[in-house]
Amino acid sequence: MNYKDSGVDLHEQDVFNARLANKMPWIGGFAGAFDIGDDYLVSSTDGVGTKLMLYNEYKDEPGVTIANLGIDLVAMVMNDIICTGAKPLFFNDYLSVNSLDGVDAMGIVDGINTGLKLCGGNIPLIGGETAIMSDLYKEGDFDIAGFGVGAINKDDFIDGTAIKDGDVMLGITSSGFHSNGYTLIRQVISDIPKEDLPDGLFKDLLTPTRLYVKPILSMLDKHKGLVHGISHITGGGRSNVNRLIGEDYNLRPVWFNKEPKSDLFDFIQRHGNIDEIEMRKVFNNGIGMVVIVDQDAASDITRTLEMLGETVQEVGAIGSRIQN
Repeated sequence: MNYKDSGVDLHEQDVFNARLANKMPWIGGFAGAFDIGDDYLVSSTDGVGTKLMLYNEYKDEPGVTIANLGIDLVAMVMNDIICTGAKPLFFNDYLSVNSLDGVDAMGIVDGINTGLKLCGGNIPLIGGETAIMSDLYKEGDFDIAGFGVGAINKDDFIDGTAIKDGDVMLGITSSGFHSNGYTLIRQVISDIPKEDLPDGLFKDLLTPTRLYVKPILSMLDKHKGLVHGISHITGGGRSNVNRLIGEDYNLRPVWFNKEPKSDLFDFIQRHGNIDEIEMRKVFNNGIGMVVIVDQDAASDITRTLEMLGETVQEVGAIGSRIQN
């Protein structure tokens, strides 16, 4: 089984992104930067994808809660912003529904506020939009999107241009699948007899995306100038790291192929008969963020992140295509 057969064509998305690049000043990174003098305002927008559909299908299962989707929404946006080193400032949300009677909207908002608290720094939800569209959605269906803004001094801005041959890639462990690849996950589950599904599966699959804002900001404060790139591992899996390298075609990530997949990943891979190449193209495989750091600082940065409660391992390095 693969992502394309379940309804998502990653190549088609890559082609769209290439066309989109002709209409925008910059599309390579994880968040957009707007020049305001000495600082950049950094913004990102995102959603939760078809993880919403998995929730709707199994919302009555033990341990499943709609508030987790609100945390997911914050994480998908703020984890992108933190890839630039920016400190998040505020958040807006968008909810579209068939009717408010069929959706626990306040539960979603509660989850958003929980996610913002997990970012630290008293980040407020300052506004949003609720759209009731009965012609577009079936009863009980809904969609959510979020928009966040952060700020960073230009001298501290991280965009990948400092990445060099020999840099080390440190992988920070995920809390599961996060919020990507759920079209394929749902297809896999639909083909498994209900009696063969393990207890707690849906609670595990709907565990919210891990927020990395606090540990990343603390790590950057302690190791200024030694972090050359930060990649949020979302849709497209490990290929997200390529977005940091931009047009420097002489550099490439060299992966050690030892991502810490959990039993949950193994379960989906086994029952979906998904090969390793497809797993790496679609899922995070246990790594939620990759921090690209100076080789001489890798051990110290690893210790700092571990002291902040993260599980870290060296997942690769930056190599040169041209050998001197």
